[in-house]
Amino acid sequence: MVQTANTVWRDFEADGIPSSGEHDPKKSEIRAWGTFIERNAAWNLLNVAAIGSNSIPDGMNFIRTAGYATPSDGGGALYVRLEAPGTEPWQKQSSDGAWWDIAEQQEYAAEIFGLGVGGVDTTSWELAAGFITKRGGTLRVPAGEFTLTNDWSVTSAAAPFRIVGAGKDVTIFKRADTGTFAYWNIVSSSDYVIADLTLNCQRSNIAVGAGSHALRIDRGDRITVRRVKVTDYTDTGIIYFDTADAENGLHDDIRVIECECDGMNSANNGILLNNTRRGLMSFNKVINLGRQGAPQFAVQFKARNVDGKSFGNWIENCRGGVAIGSTEVASPSNVNCHSSFEIVKGATRALRITSSNFCTIHAEIVDMDEASDAGNLTEDTDEHAVFLNQVDNCVVRIGHLRGYEDTKYIVAMPTAVGCSVLIDNWRNVPQTSKFLDLGAAASGNVIEVKNYVGTRFDFMMDLVQDASASQNTFILADDVMAQRTTIASDAITIRNPAVARYRLDTESAAATDNLTYIAGGTDGQVVFLTTTSDARDVVLVHNGAAPPAGHAPLFLKGAVNRTLGTINDIVAVMFSSFANKWIEI
Repeated sequence: MVQTANTVWRDFEADGIPSSGEHDPKKSEIRAWGTFIERNAAWNLLNVAAIGSNSIPDGMNFIRTAGYATPSDGGGALYVRLEAPGTEPWQKQSSDGAWWDIAEQQEYAAEIFGLGVGGVDTTSWELAAGFITKRGGTLRVPAGEFTLTNDWSVTSAAAPFRIVGAGKDVTIFKRADTGTFAYWNIVSSSDYVIADLTLNCQRSNIAVGAGSHALRIDRGDRITVRRVKVTDYTDTGIIYFDTADAENGLHDDIRVIECECDGMNSANNGILLNNTRRGLMSFNKVINLGRQGAPQFAVQFKARNVDGKSFGNWIENCRGGVAIGSTEVASPSNVNCHSSFEIVKGATRALRITSSNFCTIHAEIVDMDEASDAGNLTEDTDEHAVFLNQVDNCVVRIGHLRGYEDTKYIVAMPTAVGCSVLIDNWRNVPQTSKFLDLGAAASGNVIEVKNYVGTRFDFMMDLVQDASASQNTFILADDVMAQRTTIASDAITIRNPAVARYRLDTESAAATDNLTYIAGGTDGQVVFLTTTSDARDVVLVHNGAAPPAGHAPLFLKGAVNRTLGTINDIVAVMFSSFANKWIEI
């Protein structure tokens, strides 16, 4: 065991032993002590460049630099002697031929590699990123704006790592020259974090082709993107994308938290997840994605996601708001994915669920004011607050809906089964030509507006659902009992069991018309029949013969026809499925 200096040079006289002669300190002890110091002490240098110009004595195992370019610039590091020649770009050789590597630690400053303290941004970043993805640990990136002439890509499995900047809009990576399919692209890696920085893709200033993402993540588990801002990009801001679903299965725990996407009105997507299990998108801000062209969504579980959660996101000025599912993938594209407490403002397609089962969206505020884009004429006929297609057992709830314009759809359900749409409060209710559109295959759906402020609805029967015998329910606050219905071929069809009063209008606005049969209805259902105008009479025909399939005749008191000549005439009838008649009560 090596003696300490205090022992080697102890005060012999204090111990009662003469301080001269054979009791002087032994040279062997002094040599052992000096060798120990040399091997464990660091050779101190001013900067990294000084390593190559210094000859380090044999037996010394450490070099400590005071900085990367100058002392105290933040790039100082401890280097350890290697037993074999170095093979990595961050390893250094001293003038005596020895090789040195950065000592293992939990956290590394990006300044060690020259980023922001004298090195070329692209070279320094590639050194730092290559180091941290191979070695693992945390890379701390300083404040500053760093221009990268090359897009950064990790194409093979990396060690668990963290890349952490000084904050959004504080640590900024800016793309230069041309770009490829992704500014930052990380493939086949797991257990990593990217946080507290900004990626400026410079789409508006440089040649970036279609399909270029800001941050693209592919095939990996347990990945967190936190407080990252992406701006001026093409296609998608932050995307988890895995097309090899059959081979790799679902990927667990992909989290995008407190991030920001600003697409610079370029008709892009915001945050998109594919093929995840327990994916999470929370407290993100997505703005300025443009409102023209095909739907581009701010927050989307696109395909093959299970048990995903999205909540607390802020969405503004986007073609599409919140989406679950994609028509590109057959149902069920997503299962048990849920979005809640979202705020959607200025979106043309606010909320959408397609090709998915057992999913929900709950938006606190849907403000569609200025959603239409004057530069896109189709916007006036193609606006949706809610759109459902190829879905089963899904629920959409809106706390406050406002700014919705007329001549647009509020709910379109080409194929939806067993779904619910509930709007708690609706301001500025429009007088629409087609307020609600349900496809022929939609059935068992419930649409309810609990409270509204604005123009009272006057909607036709065929606005509730296109030609179909399927049963769906529409409830409109205090006006659920009335609906204007036009007679067609002496019959009407009851498709909404919540409506109890039918204001009948004659076919082609004729002066008089017969109502002989009623299609639809449930056993024991009671409806009240009246006319729409004093100028047009409706004759209720008693017990019409040979009713068409799916229709039932009226069975009136006194076995005589009844004429509804004014809006004050009302007849109540109840459906008996046993008798297959609507019987006056």
